[in-house]
Amino acid sequence: MKPFAPLLIALLGFGAGWCLPTGSSGPATPPPPAFTDSHRSEQKQRALLESLLEPHEFDERQRSSLPLVGLLAKVKEGYVGDEDIARIVALDPVAAMDDLLNDPSAGLSIARRVAEAWADREPEKALRYLRDKQSFRAGSSLAGALCAAYPHNPKLVGEVLRSRSRDWQRYHLRALFSSTYPAPGSDGSAATRHFGTELLDCLADDALRESAKDCWKEEEEEEEPVAAQPSPPDSNDKIKARWQRDEDLLADLREHREETIGFIASNGSHQIRQIVMQHLLSDFPRDPKTWEGALARLETEIGQLGVVPDQPPSDKEFGPFLQGPVAAAWLDRQPLALRRHWAVTFVETWTWTDPQAAVNWAQALPAEARRDEALQNGLIFWTHRDPTAAIAYVDGLPAGDLREVALSNAAATWNCIDPTAARKWVEGLPDSPGKQRALERLKR
Repeated sequence: MKPFAPLLIALLGFGAGWCLPTGSSGPATPPPPAFTDSHRSEQKQRALLESLLEPHEFDERQRSSLPLVGLLAKVKEGYVGDEDIARIVALDPVAAMDDLLNDPSAGLSIARRVAEAWADREPEKALRYLRDKQSFRAGSSLAGALCAAYPHNPKLVGEVLRSRSRDWQRYHLRALFSSTYPAPGSDGSAATRHFGTELLDCLADDALRESAKDCWKEEEEEEEPVAAQPSPPDSNDKIKARWQRDEDLLADLREHREETIGFIASNGSHQIRQIVMQHLLSDFPRDPKTWEGALARLETEIGQLGVVPDQPPSDKEFGPFLQGPVAAAWLDRQPLALRRHWAVTFVETWTWTDPQAAVNWAQALPAEARRDEALQNGLIFWTHRDPTAAIAYVDGLPAGDLREVALSNAAATWNCIDPTAARKWVEGLPDSPGKQRALERLKR
C-alpha cells in the first residue's frame, strides 16, 4: 500500500476541491470587449461573402467599392478586368488618364483600354482630351480611342486623324486600319466593317492611303482565303514568294540576318523595308550591356534599308525601353531626322531611371530635334516621380519661354499628387506669365 499512498491522497484532495462551493478568489478576468451591432453585422456579411464567392469573385466585389486612387493602384498590380475599366471611366476618366499617362510604371495597355472605353462612352470628350497630349503613351491611347469613337462620330475621328502628323499616321496606321467593329446591316443582320472606310482622304499622302488599303486586304485574306490572281512580277512578289508569313521573315532575320537584310534592301519596296525595320526593333536586345554593339549594327541597317525608325525599340506592353548614356551618345551621332523621331520618347523612358540626366540631355538637343517637347515631357514625368527634385530643377532654369512653360506643367503635375504643396510653391513664385498660367491650371 505504501507506494500508492501519495496517489490516494492526491485523488482525495482533488475530490474535496471539486465539491467546495464556488466563491470569489480575487479580481475576475475582464470579459473581451463587446462588438458593436454594426461591426458584428459587417463581419457576418464578409464571412457570408467569403463562403459563397470564389476568391477572385470576392476580390472583384471588394474592388468595386474602391475609390479611383485605390482602383488605379490595384489595376497597375496585375490583371485588369473589363469591369475595372468601366468603373474607372465612370468615376473620373480625366483624372485616370492624367495618372496613367504620367506614371511610367503603369502598363501602356491599361491606358489604352481606359481611353478606348472612354471614347466608346463619350467620344467627343475623350478625343478632345487626348488630341492635345504629346507622348508615346498618349499617341497609342489616341489611336485606340479613334477606333472606339469611329462608330459613334466618324466625322470627328476624321478631323483628329487629319490633324496628326504624317509620322504619327504612319506609325499607327496598322493599329488603326486593321481594326474592325460590328455594324448592323440594312436587313437587320450583323456585319463587320473596317475602320476608316471614308477616312482615306484624311491621310497625308497616297503612299499612306495605299498602305491603309493593304491593311484591309491583309485582314480579308486572313478571314476568307482566296486564290491568288495572276499579276505582273515585281519586287514584292519576290519577297512574298520567299517569306509567306511574318514569322518566317522574322526567323530568317534572326538566323541569316545579313543575307536577309541585303536581299530586302535590294528587292523590297519601301513598305516591305519598313516592315523589316519594325521586326529588327521588336527583336532588339533588352540587356543594356549589349546595347552599344546592337546600336552600331542598327545604324548600319538603317543605312542599308533607307528607313528611319519612327520610335525607339519598344515592348508591346510598356513602350520604349532604350535609355541611358550609351544610347544617348549614339543618338547624338545620328542624323537630325532620327533624333527628331526618337527624342521625346527616349527622354520619357530615361526619366524612369535617371531623370536629371534625361532632362539635361534634352536641354542640350538642337531646337529642331523637338528639344522643347522632349524637355517638357521629361520634366512632367520627373515631377510625377519626385516632385521636390523636379521643382528644384525647374526653379533653376534660365528665364525665358522654356521656363515659363515648365512652371505651368510642373504645377499641374504636382497638383495631381499634392495640391496643397503645389499651390504653396506656385504662390511663392515671382509674378510671370508662367505663374499666372499655373494658377489657372490649379483651379481646374
